[in-house]
Amino acid sequence: MFFGELLEPILETFGVLLIFLGVSLGYLSWNNLLVIFLLTWGITLSLTFISIALEITTFRRYTKVSQIAKLVLYSLSENFVLRPVYLIWRFIGIHRYFSKKQIW
Repeated sequence: MFFGELLEPILETFGVLLIFLGVSLGYLSWNNLLVIFLLTWGITLSLTFISIALEITTFRRYTKVSQIAKLVLYSLSENFVLRPVYLIWRFIGIHRYFSKKQIW
């Protein structure tokens, strides 16, 4: 578990850089990049929408349409806003862990 949490942000950053390098060097076409992007985003959205549907049907915590619309809007922006922020936070945490800075 420790190594998974430690390596995940490094591997994710390496993967994104590798994709951009592949596109810039011509190994990966823009069409293939678009297909990869749409597939990953579609899978993420479908899993999130399933989670929202299960939340609505089982716990019934979100009864207003505006609350459900906010959840859907948040799920649409998750990959563009939250993932980069989480990635930065994880790198800061890794740096603090190895530099022995125990700050809250």
